Amino acid sequence: MLTAGRTTPRGLLRIDLPTAIGRQFVVPALPRFAAQYPELRVVAILEDRRVDLLEEGVDAAVRIGPLADSSLVARRVYEANFVTCASPDYLALHGTPQTPADLAGHQCLGLYSLSLGAVLEWVFEKDGDRVAFRPAGTLAVSNAEALLDAAIAGAGIAMAFDAMAGRWIASGALRPILQDWQRRDRYPISVVYPQNRHLSAKVRAFSDFVAGLFPRRRD
Repeated sequence: MLTAGRTTPRGLLRIDLPTAIGRQFVVPALPRFAAQYPELRVVAILEDRRVDLLEEGVDAAVRIGPLADSSLVARRVYEANFVTCASPDYLALHGTPQTPADLAGHQCLGLYSLSLGAVLEWVFEKDGDRVAFRPAGTLAVSNAEALLDAAIAGAGIAMAFDAMAGRWIASGALRPILQDWQRRDRYPISVVYPQNRHLSAKVRAFSDFVAGLFPRRRD
């Protein structure tokens, strides 16, 4: 039975997911994952705090951003770009900013970090110049999915991962702006698991599955 468990995904798989990534990418695909591995029982925990995988009995987690915890093994599954966007209605009413300096005259929606206790900075780069801007509008939210909902509703300008905003841009609900001023560095999205555990079949299967959920880059 132990040998089979190392080769065939089975048993309980507890995964921890950031809320927005989980709702948009992972959870909608879990029925397909479950059909592929019928001997697995998946418990998905969606929250935006960094859980201790060992203490809380979590087999694997999806993490966004640089990883500071050296006790975890990481597999990078995507490198996200940032995109600045707003609804066509908002831009028609308020105009389209041409430079980061123009953002001071707009309603900019902030993504509030619970861990930092502050709204995250926006960073822009062009021709070697790097400009930091911290949104100071009347609305900030702690969830990236809700941030895009507000932007779609015309509440203001948002900055989000390209993977999350992509479908709304493709549909026309959001329009990218300041495209020649986009941040150049990419933000990693990784599947992590404790390094003191052998890579089990169920964790390997989940890692492979998540890697296939994100769009493939052409660059």
